[in-house]
Amino acid sequence: MANVVPRTWNTGEAITASLLNKELKTNLNCLYESPYVSLSQNEHQNVSATVHTAISWNKTYDDTHEGHDGEGSRYYVPWDGVYLSVCTVRWEDTPTSDTGVRLAYFRINGGTRRWITQTHVTSIGSQGAYSTDTNVVGFLTLAKGWYVEVMVAQSTKTSLNISENCFWEMCWISNKVGTT
Repeated sequence: MANVVPRTWNTGEAITASLLNKELKTNLNCLYESPYVSLSQNEHQNVSATVHTAISWNKTYDDTHEGHDGEGSRYYVPWDGVYLSVCTVRWEDTPTSDTGVRLAYFRINGGTRRWITQTHVTSIGSQGAYSTDTNVVGFLTLAKGWYVEVMVAQSTKTSLNISENCFWEMCWISNKVGTT
């Protein structure tokens, strides 16, 4: 629920319909269902070496305010505020994969990067395919209409797949308390 600061009315101030409607709307909006989205990717996605790639989310578990763009990479923010964003990226490594960095971060409006997480893979097992997880978690201060994407990159000499076991959740937790 939003932490709403009520308006301070001055002595002798005329309470008009428009002022009262605005105050009531602001205070009652916090009672609505807060924005929440839960997405996953249920097919492999190729990530070329050293190329920053947006994850395409093709399965929606929940999207209370229809902010996800279908099967694309973007979530459009429905309300101003602070959001908690959590993502797990599962990389498919094989015995022939190169060592290196697996990277994940949140990108805002195609530019600003937030909460970059790196997983350093120093050796690959010889017993067959396995996976490496990169988790990224952060509080994002966002404005209505902005969009957020989960970006990935890796530093091997070849392409790698991210698996169908990637998940992303975002939920609104508070009114906006500053700028991004």
